[in-house]
Amino acid sequence: LRRRERTCLANYLLSVRHDAALVAETLETAPTLPAFANLRCGEWYLCPGRRAGPCYFKSTDGHTASLAFSLQRLNWQVLRAAAAHGGAAIVDSTRKGKAFPDALSKTVPCWCAVLNEAARQLRAEEGLLEAGEVEEAAEACLPPWLPPSEAARIRALVPGWVAGLHAALTPAMRADLAKGLGRRRLRPVWCAVPDPLPPEVLQPSPGSLPVLCLCASGAISARRSREVRSWAYIQGAGDDHEGWAGSLTPAGFWARAEELVRLARDDPDACEALREGGDGGGAPEAGGNSCTSERGRSGLRPLGATSVALGSFADALADPTRAWPAVIVVTEPGEAIPTALAGRLGPPVCHLRAAAAVRGNRTADWWVVELLPRAVQAARSALLKGAGEEGPALAIIHGSGCSEVHARAVALAVLVALFRDAQGREAPAA
Repeated sequence: LRRRERTCLANYLLSVRHDAALVAETLETAPTLPAFANLRCGEWYLCPGRRAGPCYFKSTDGHTASLAFSLQRLNWQVLRAAAAHGGAAIVDSTRKGKAFPDALSKTVPCWCAVLNEAARQLRAEEGLLEAGEVEEAAEACLPPWLPPSEAARIRALVPGWVAGLHAALTPAMRADLAKGLGRRRLRPVWCAVPDPLPPEVLQPSPGSLPVLCLCASGAISARRSREVRSWAYIQGAGDDHEGWAGSLTPAGFWARAEELVRLARDDPDACEALREGGDGGGAPEAGGNSCTSERGRSGLRPLGATSVALGSFADALADPTRAWPAVIVVTEPGEAIPTALAGRLGPPVCHLRAAAAVRGNRTADWWVVELLPRAVQAARSALLKGAGEEGPALAIIHGSGCSEVHARAVALAVLVALFRDAQGREAPAA
């Protein structure tokens, strides 16, 4: 019975929707707090209408044996939102056995501590410190359940991480820290649904910017769930969704959430067909059944004056009259191009799988060595063929989850390799 419950798609869908409703209810008490979905699992629990955007605090950066502060995942958008709105929320979940994922219990607190101390040091360099602030060396605010030995190890690593961050800062980032963050301190606060928001979030102390680490997965056993429901609850169902969702993606789920939930309740066996469906990555319909309508879209975004455009499947679907001479597609493993879009795109000149670096080659930088050069070469050929045509000659389109981050990396590599300046003048063909 337990094995059947863990493979039943209806149980996963109902568990995700149950937890997502609790997340929405919890965040209702702080309606102005920007909420970010931590990739990849957070996208299942935070409806598009409440989402300020994605972030990527990786759990492995918080694992005891591999503690790290990543300069590739600075999540600067979270810092700016917290500074502008007086705090921010990060939504994630974890499977049975933990109250919080390592991303929320360790990676986020380390990030807060590094940025706090970096801001303090920058203010000292620029003579902006106020009386008594010099002695306030930032210290990592860690969850109380963390073992003292691990907490001491994290605090000992923070100075080295701060030095690494200083070397990577641009002038704009220095201004965000020294003036945008200023004397205020990012302070992680933990909450798991269905608990109410802590007072540190609702009434933060002066000089504090709460970073709410909101865990969407409830600690309830499948046995207890069967006693109160007709389906088995799966804690952290959105975690590692490649193992159960098939072609269904978070975007496809939110596009018709209520329809899928009704189907899961009324006919669980029919849900199994969704694993092989081709419309898992679709965009929400206008006036659809997500908690609110997704932000308005106007098609793919041109990259400056170049002939390259970038956007998601939803962006592409929002402009049904547009055709692109060449397309590079970036998706997560197992994610399919939406049926409504596949016919218009034709075969992509290059199709990259976003998680290839994790699964295909753990020792080499797979994206830098293999995939980015392949994408740049495909882009070069496409731009040469499309030279002189009106509109974008190349579209870079991504699916859900971490594919957005990888698509931006592809776009940046194409711009650096193939264009000389911001006016869109192309570099000589190699």
